[in-house]
Amino acid sequence: MNTHKAHCLILPFPGQGHINPMLQFSKRLQSKRVKITIALTKSCLKTMQELSTSVSIEAISDGYDDGGFHQAENFVAYITRFKEVGSDTLSQLIKKLENSDCPVNCIVYDPFIPWAVEVAKQFGLISAAFFTQNCVVDNLYYHVHKGVIKLPPTQNDEEILIPGFPNSIDASDVPSFVISPEAERIVEMLANQFSNLDKVDCVLINSFYELEKEVIEWMSKIYPIKTIGPTIPSMYLDKRLHDDKEYGLSVFKPMTNECLNWLNHQPISSVVYVSFGSITKLGDEQMEELAWGLKNSNKSFLWVVRSTEEPKLPNNFIEELTSEKGLVVSWCPQLQVLEHESTGCFLTHCGWNSTLEAISLGVPMVAMPQWSDQPTNAKLVKDVWEIGVRAKQDEKGVVRREVIEECIKLVMEEDKGKLIRENAKKWKEIARNVVNEGGSSDKNIEEFVSKLPSIEKLQEMTTHKAHCLILPYPVQGHINPMLQFSKRLRSKRVKITIALTKSFLKNMKELPTSMSIEAISDGYDDGGRDQAGTFVAYITRFKEIGSDTLSQLIQKLAISGCPVNCIVYDPFLPWAVEVAKQFGLISAAFFTQNCVVDNIYYHVHKGVIKLPPTQNDEKIIIPGFSSPIKASDVPNFVINPEGERILEMLVNQFSNLDKVDWVLINSFYELEKEVIDWMSKIYPIKTIGPTIPSMYLDKRLHDDKEYGLSMFKPMTNECLNWLNHQPISSVLYVSFGSLAKLGSEQMEELAWGLKNSNKSFLWVVRSTEEPKLPNNFIEELTSEKGLVVSWCPQLQVLEHESIGCFLTHCGWNSTLEAISLGVPMVAMPQWSDQPTNAKLVKDVWEIGVRAKQDEKGIVRREVIEECIKLVMEEDKGKLIRENAKKWKEIARNVVDEGGSSDKNIEEFVSKLVTIS
Repeated sequence: MNTHKAHCLILPFPGQGHINPMLQFSKRLQSKRVKITIALTKSCLKTMQELSTSVSIEAISDGYDDGGFHQAENFVAYITRFKEVGSDTLSQLIKKLENSDCPVNCIVYDPFIPWAVEVAKQFGLISAAFFTQNCVVDNLYYHVHKGVIKLPPTQNDEEILIPGFPNSIDASDVPSFVISPEAERIVEMLANQFSNLDKVDCVLINSFYELEKEVIEWMSKIYPIKTIGPTIPSMYLDKRLHDDKEYGLSVFKPMTNECLNWLNHQPISSVVYVSFGSITKLGDEQMEELAWGLKNSNKSFLWVVRSTEEPKLPNNFIEELTSEKGLVVSWCPQLQVLEHESTGCFLTHCGWNSTLEAISLGVPMVAMPQWSDQPTNAKLVKDVWEIGVRAKQDEKGVVRREVIEECIKLVMEEDKGKLIRENAKKWKEIARNVVNEGGSSDKNIEEFVSKLPSIEKLQEMTTHKAHCLILPYPVQGHINPMLQFSKRLRSKRVKITIALTKSFLKNMKELPTSMSIEAISDGYDDGGRDQAGTFVAYITRFKEIGSDTLSQLIQKLAISGCPVNCIVYDPFLPWAVEVAKQFGLISAAFFTQNCVVDNIYYHVHKGVIKLPPTQNDEKIIIPGFSSPIKASDVPNFVINPEGERILEMLVNQFSNLDKVDWVLINSFYELEKEVIDWMSKIYPIKTIGPTIPSMYLDKRLHDDKEYGLSMFKPMTNECLNWLNHQPISSVLYVSFGSLAKLGSEQMEELAWGLKNSNKSFLWVVRSTEEPKLPNNFIEELTSEKGLVVSWCPQLQVLEHESIGCFLTHCGWNSTLEAISLGVPMVAMPQWSDQPTNAKLVKDVWEIGVRAKQDEKGIVRREVIEECIKLVMEEDKGKLIRENAKKWKEIARNVVDEGGSSDKNIEEFVSKLVTIS
C-alpha cells in the first residue's frame, strides 16, 4: 500500500544555486510523507560531482544535452529552446509517472521556467512557484514587471522607494541586471517570473517570515505566499532529519580533509572564510587587492579560489603563505566551514544561498557583492539585519585592500563589531526555530502538504500489481533485452525500476524515458570495467559495492510508498539473489542468451562437458539437445584456456540458481522446444522472448518503437535515405555489434568479399574500427554499391524492404532481431556464444549459412562472396529465405495475445501478485 500523501515533481532551473534550495525543500516534504521526483536537465546531470541518493532524479532536456547554456548561441536562444524542448520532455516524464502507482499531483517549479505552469494545467496538476531568492529581491522584480521601477535609474545614488519595503534603497543596492542596459534580456526573464504567477496555487519563498516580515505581508496580499526557509540541511538547524547532512549535489569536488584539518588547528573565531561562490569571477585587479587586503588584515584566512581563478592571484602568493596565516583551496565544504568554531567572519559575494547559510550558522559577514541579487542582499545584511558590513567599491568598481582590511577588523575586533556579532547569534537561533516543529516555516510546509490533493484517488486508477527492480549486467547487449521485458511487464501494470551502474550511465547517448532508472555503483564509477584493470578485480569489487548500493536502493524504494517485491537480475550477478533473500523479496534470474547456450554452461558447471575439448572436430553430446555439436560450435570461453576467469563467471550463473523463484529465458518455446523441455525439469523456466520492441512484432505497445538505450549515436537519416533508393531485397546489411573487433587481415578480406559479391551493402564500421579498412576503400565506393556508417538504427534497417541478407557476428540480440524480422543470415561468429548461435542458425533453424574460417581463423573473401550469393541468389538459398519468413511469423505470434511468451509473462505477473 502506498503511504504517501502526495507526489511532487520538482523542476529547478539548471544551476546549482537554484537546485540546492529546492532539493532541501524536497527533503522537508519527504519527511512529511510526500513522494519526490526531481527533474534535472541531461546537461546539468553531466556536470554533477555528487548527486543525492535520497530522492528520485529523472532527466528532461533543455535542447542542449551536451553543454546546456554554454552550448546555446546566446541567452535568448537557450531560454527559447528550453521552453520548446523542456515542455515536451517534462510532459513525457509526467506521462511516464502517470503509469506508476505514484502519479504526480503537483509541480513545484522555478519561476525562471514559467512555462511549467502551462504544463501543470495541461495535466490538471497543482502548481507551486518556488522563488530561490529572498522576498525583497522578488518584490523588486515584481515592481519592475509592473513598471513601478523605471529602468535604468538615472543616478547611482538615486533613492528608490518600493511598496512593502520601509527602507529606501539607492541604485547601487538593486540587482545589477536592473541598472545595466546590457542585461535587458535577463531582466525580461526575471520580470517574466510574474507573467503567469496569478495562475499558480502557491508561491513558496526561500526565506523565513521573521527575516522579512513587512515585505512578506505586503506581497501576501497579491499572491498566496508561504516562506519555507532557510533551505539548508537539517543537521545544521533543527536536526530532525538525521540523514540530511549535506545538499547531496555539487558541481565541484570539495577539499574537505584539507580544510577541516587546517581549521582544527586555529583558535576559536579567529579565521576569515572567503568565498565568492560557484559562478562569480573577480577581475585581476580586484583579485590582487583582495589578496593583499587579507594578508594585511593579519587574520588567518581560508580562501576558496576556483582553479579557473587561481591564475589571477599575485605571483607567489600561495607559496609565501605560512600554514598558520592562510590556506587557499579550489573548493570547500562550506557548511562545515561556517559551522566550525574557528570561523569568525565570512567575506562573501552575498549570493542568497551563502547569505542564508551564514545567517543560519551565526557567522557575521563582510559583504563584497558583485552582480545579480547580491547588492540587495548586502544592503539587507548591513542595514536591515545588521549582521555585517559592506566593503565599498571605488569609482573604478574595485574594493581596495585597505577597505577590505578595515572591514575585516571592524567585524572581528572592534566594539562596533560586537553588535554585529551578537545579531548574528540572534538570527542563528531564530533560523533554527522557524524550521523546528511549530516554527513559522515548518507550519507553512505542513499547510502546503495538507492542501495537496490526496494521492489515493489517483492510485485507484493507476494501481500496480507489483514492483520489479530490474538489475542487468552493465553492457548494452544485456540491458536491452531486460529493458524490453520490463516494457512487457509494465503493460501488465507492474511498476518497473531499472538499476544501472553510474559508470554505465555516464556513457549513454540515449536513455529510456518511459520508466524509472536508478543508479547503483560497481565500485568503479568513473570507468567501470575498463577502470578495474582486470576482469576478476571488476567482478569482485562489483559484488562488494553492488550488494551495498543495491541494498540502499531497495531501502530507499521501501520508504517511497512503492516498495520493491521482486528482483529480476542477470545471472552474471548471482549475488543479487542473496540481497533479494535478505529483504524477503522474490527473485527471478533473466538469462539474456538462448537456452542451448545456457544448457552448455550448465553442463560445464556440472562437469558433464570436460574442458577443454581435445580436438576442434570432437563431437560433444549435450543432454537435452539432440544435435551433436563440435568444439568449434561451443562458446569460445569453453575451449579457450585463457577465458578461464570469464568461464568461471558464466558457470557461476548456476551456483545459486536453485534458490530463485523463476528462471526467465530470452528466447521463445517454439524456437528451442527440446532443450527448454529438458531444462524445465531442473529449473522453473519461462521463455519470454523475443525481447525486441513491440512495434516490430505484435504492435500492442504503441509507444515501444525502440530500445531507448544506446552507447552510440545512429546515422539514421543517412542509412534510411540510402536504403529508400535501393531495390527490394537487394541490400546486404553487415554489422558486428557494439563489442566485436575484427583483426586487420579479416577486415580487409571482408571488405573485398563484400565488393566482389557485386551486391549493394550497408556496413556498420565503428569509428574505432575504421582505420582497419583497406586504403581508399570508402572513397572508391559508389553511392549505389555501398554505404559505410559508424552506427545505424538496426531494427529499422532489418525491417526495411530493401534488405535481403544480414552478415552478422551472431550475437544473440542481433540473431533474435533477424529471426523476428525475417532476414536470412550469413554467420561470421567471433567469440562468446556466437559460434553456438551460428550452429543453430545454419543447422537447426536453417535460416542462414556459416562462413567457414581457414586454419588461421580468417574467413577469406571468396568464402564471404560465395555465402552472400548462396543466401541471396541461388536455389539452395530459397529454403533459407522461406524459413526466415516462417520464423518471423512465429516470433510475432508468441508475443501476441495468447502466444507462448505472452502466456508466460501473464503467468509470471499473476504469481508475482499471489506471492506478494
